[in-house]
Amino acid sequence: AFLCPDKKVILITASPLIKAVTNIVHISKTLCQFDVKELEADKFTDSHPTISMCQDTVTSVDTEQCIVTTATGKQIKYKKLSICTGASPKLIADKNPFVLGIRDTESVKEFQEKIKNARRIVVVGNGGIATELVHEVKGVEIIWAIKDKHISATFVDPGAAEFFQSKLLKNQ
Repeated sequence: AFLCPDKKVILITASPLIKAVTNIVHISKTLCQFDVKELEADKFTDSHPTISMCQDTVTSVDTEQCIVTTATGKQIKYKKLSICTGASPKLIADKNPFVLGIRDTESVKEFQEKIKNARRIVVVGNGGIATELVHEVKGVEIIWAIKDKHISATFVDPGAAEFFQSKLLKNQ
């Protein structure tokens, strides 16, 4: 809808909430700053006339006929299709009650509940969520396990990582 404002977009989601990008600020030609907010789907579509909502679950996609079928039997014809299923974390131990994969606001709330009385936690991973967790969690000993040569390897070079790591160690 942002790139082609004259095209009609149908958003199919099983959830009444969607994540939307707001407050876009272009910092440079290739760099933007923005906020991600969770919104009720109907409120989002009210402010975007070319976007319509279908709260349902997709059961099949016929790529030859270009038709998406939903659980309620609705068939939606499309010209272009973008499938955004979200990611599933690769957990160390799936069924362990002490292992939690963090991906969305619900899992963050569950995490907050679980660490209320914790003295020590282990953060496994080196992505954005792990980096933010290590930065934000206070009053708990954190053991950060990574496979890379330095923290936040996806985002910063080794020199910057060393600088940030020294700041993290000072805050303990």
